[in-house]
Formats: sequence, structure tokens, C-alpha cells
Amino acid sequence: MPSWRMVMRFWPSTVGHNRAMNEVPNSVRRLVERWLDAGRPAQPSIAWPRDRWAEDFATNAQALTRLPDRLHRAGVRAVGAEAGRSPEHAVDAFLTVMAWGYGDSVGYGPFRTGRILRSRPDAPLRLHAVARIVVTAGAIAGYQALASPALSRLEGLGPAFGTKLLYFWQPTDARPRALILDAFVAGWLGREASFRVDAVQWSVEGYRRYLTQMHGWAAALGIDPDELEMCIFRDEASRRGSQWGREIAPRPRSRIEPAADGLPFDAYPEGGRVLLKKPVWGQGTARRSYGVKALEWCGHRCAYCGLDMSTFEGWLQLSIDHVIPQQMQSAGYPAEWVLDAINVVAACLACNGYFNRDPVIGEIPTTIEAFCDLRDRVFLERRARIIERRTAEREWFQDHIKPDARP
Repeated sequence: MPSWRMVMRFWPSTVGHNRAMNEVPNSVRRLVERWLDAGRPAQPSIAWPRDRWAEDFATNAQALTRLPDRLHRAGVRAVGAEAGRSPEHAVDAFLTVMAWGYGDSVGYGPFRTGRILRSRPDAPLRLHAVARIVVTAGAIAGYQALASPALSRLEGLGPAFGTKLLYFWQPTDARPRALILDAFVAGWLGREASFRVDAVQWSVEGYRRYLTQMHGWAAALGIDPDELEMCIFRDEASRRGSQWGREIAPRPRSRIEPAADGLPFDAYPEGGRVLLKKPVWGQGTARRSYGVKALEWCGHRCAYCGLDMSTFEGWLQLSIDHVIPQQMQSAGYPAEWVLDAINVVAACLACNGYFNRDPVIGEIPTTIEAFCDLRDRVFLERRARIIERRTAEREWFQDHIKPDARP
């Protein structure tokens, strides 16, 4: 039997992907090599708070209680295969995907999911339509439906979770294969492969370009496209210390906590999309006055690194960070938006010190909706840079301060 390296060497000439093979970045090739050397391991299953989901979605409790204690991709896909049967089946499949996506670390997952379902009275019909479209017309058509307000767009459901629906609801033999495109995947591709793709804003052409690139690389490497996506997803999750990267023991968590693969603003009043007024300064410190609400909304954790600030020692590290920096007021950004509570997050002192005065490049938003979209993009980009910086700092610490330390 030929080794996997022989398969990788001869696959392109067999199926006509010589050009794609030559274009596979070394970082992508090395990642796949490590995965193959490890025996092609599947992504570990993920724990989820079944009782909480069943309590919040009593109508679907029977379907939710049938799910296992730990969700894995194959099991979620099996439920997704039924999504096209009826709107009721589509909602069951939607909840299953969302539970898998939030896992055991994000306390506000059911809240945010419920808000999506309540955003439109025809939400079940719209989900059912997506399920049928992705099966009959393919990944791009399904993406177009989710992105279109006239078809299946639902408020609060962005590409990160929308592409999860497409992935789990499409038959596995369909091509092009619908692939997950979230902050983990986009962050890894931008940093490791210099391939920029937006996981926050809907873009049909961007998703088409992403699928084309991923299918080309996967064909050149002799693996399935979703296997490549899984490798990237897991590598980035492990790099960020996320529950999705490796098996970790469940621990008690706040009911509201910033999503590793999402935005802390989802837990703010009105989803952080309407002005909340400038934080009250009170006694003049983040710990005792103007940072208290932001800390609560961010789940008593640093929005960037996840430091637990529900303890005394963690609370002492509390500061608030203006995502769109305050100095952007001098560039023409409205002060009432920049200084509003919707533009601040709880941050530990270390994370707040990283890149906190970098200017925002681009046109000045003219509506609060555009401002919030820009804030979301800036937050995700900065969080990725902060995590990368913290990784480098940890490596230096282990080499120079405490060589026997472990991550």
C-alpha cells in the first residue's frame, strides 16, 4: 500500500491538479502532514449543557434530549440530514448545530440562538428553505439564501454559524462542498497562508473564492475539503486554547461569556447594536464604576484572552478598552458613538496595552449600523493579533524566565 506521502505526490498528476499542488502554501502542507502522521484523527466531540438548551427551547426538548452528552461532527450531520423534511425538523437541526458551535464554554449560546429564532415569525420556514436549497442547488446557492434578506436571512445569524448550517445540512458527496468559515478558519488562513477572507460580513464572492481555494488545496493534497477545514479549525482552536482544539474537562462557567468564535457584543443589551450611553464614571475606576457593566456583559472575562476576572486577583486586572480608539474622534468619528458603552469591552491590563492606539483604516461610518459593523471587524482583527502576541510572549517567558513552565 502506498504511503500518504506517495498519494500526495502523485494525486495531482492523476486528477490534473499540478498547478494547484504547486500553489499549496508550505504552512498548509505541513499542517496536513502532521494530521496524516497522527493517523487522520477526527475532531474530538464537544460537551454541551443539554439541560440549559432543553429548558430554553421547551418545544424542542424531546429532540434535544435525544442528543448525546457530547456532540461530534458525524452526529450533528445526521440530525442535519433531516432538516429538509419540514420547518420543525429544520429548527431541531438548527439548534443542534448551534449547540455544537457554542459547546460548553459560552453561557449565552441559548440566549443568542433564541433571539435569532424570534427575529422573524417565519424563521422556521426560512431555515427549512435553506436546508432544501443547499441540498438541491448547492453550497453557493445556500450561502446566497442565508445572505439575502428576501430569502432566508435571519437577524443575528452571520457567516460563522450560517456556514456551519450549510456544512452540516449538505450531503457529504456534494461538490463544491459547503465548508465552515468562521473567525478561527479566517484567522488561520490570513496569518499562516496570506489568504484573506471575511468571516464577519456576508460576501457570496468571498465564500466562492474560499471554497475554490480550499477545494484546490485539498485536491492537491489528496484529502477531502472538509478534512482540510477541520485541520485548520482545530489548529487555530488549539492555538487559542479553545475547547474545540483538544479534549478539556468541563468547568463551571458564567451564563454570559464571550464566545471564542464570536463577538462579546452579542451579550450586550439589544445585541450591542443600539446606543447605550457613555459609561458612568462614578468613582473614576474601571473596577468600581465604568467597567462594571462591561465586565458583566463580557462574562466576567477579558474579551480578548478570556482571563477570569470573577476572582479578586482577576478583578484587579480589569480595564475597559475602546474598540474604535478614542483618538479616532479627531479623524471625524462621532464622539457619541466612540465613547458609548457599545464600543467598550472588558479587558485585562495586558491585553488593553496591545495595539490599543492603532488607527482605524477606511471610510468613516455614517450610520450606527455601519459603525457597529466596523467595530466588530476591528475587534476580531485585534483579538487575533493579541492572541498571536500573547503566544510569542509566552514562548519568551518559558525560554527566559521559567523554562520548565508549561502552557
